[in-house]
Amino acid sequence: MPIDLAYHSFGSGPPLVILHGLFGCKENWRSLARQLAQQFQVFTLDQRNHGQSPHANEFSYQAMADDLLAFLNSQQLDRVHLLGHSMGGKTAMQFADCYPQRLNRLIIEDISPIAYLPHHLEIFAALKQLPLKQLSSRSEADTLLQAAVPDLAVRQFLLKNLQRQPDGGFTWRFNLPVLENHYSHMISTLGITLPIKVPTLFLRGGHSNYLPPKLPLEITRAFQDVKLQTIEDAGHWIHAEQPLAFLQAVKPFLLVTAGA
Repeated sequence: MPIDLAYHSFGSGPPLVILHGLFGCKENWRSLARQLAQQFQVFTLDQRNHGQSPHANEFSYQAMADDLLAFLNSQQLDRVHLLGHSMGGKTAMQFADCYPQRLNRLIIEDISPIAYLPHHLEIFAALKQLPLKQLSSRSEADTLLQAAVPDLAVRQFLLKNLQRQPDGGFTWRFNLPVLENHYSHMISTLGITLPIKVPTLFLRGGHSNYLPPKLPLEITRAFQDVKLQTIEDAGHWIHAEQPLAFLQAVKPFLLVTAGA
């Protein structure tokens, strides 16, 4: 059953919808959305079990694609550009497979439809061990996470999801138990059934191992109109690590159908 997704809207013009990755939220995209809003009406969404969107026991790429379809219908958006990062990229590919008639152009940031190794297990374990009800501040949570999550940027990304409770302590905005229970599905291969004709751009970080330097057969067989662009000096979070280069790749690809 589709759920109503929380969202922000910026600017006006051809509609562009942005989907965040695992543990992310729409707020991660605020700065870039405002820059893209010079040419587009940008919608940043919280996917189910993330951010301010409702929590639900059902958590699959099909469910999230159906959530997106319901959102487009509620906003009376016939066709949109769609950009998805990581988990959001897999949702975007699932949507393109199921509802290609609703898309103009598709951008997938540093993810493929194939299966991945379970490299978030230590993060799940660390997040579960945080004494949320006893925490007095985010800085305390940051200190407790340092051993398991040594990368400061990753800790800051995760801790943006901490929400202070009126009666003291914190809670996660994301639905941690459901994310963990469905994690094996999140990293499994997508069952793309149709050759996707939507013009598609895959972006990879030059320092990331999520996508190889050359598109694998799993992608070239599934996408009929596809190209790959590498953003140097970037890892998995290209939009955060190299925002200018990211915009320089995204805008020309989207503006082809925006009439510019």
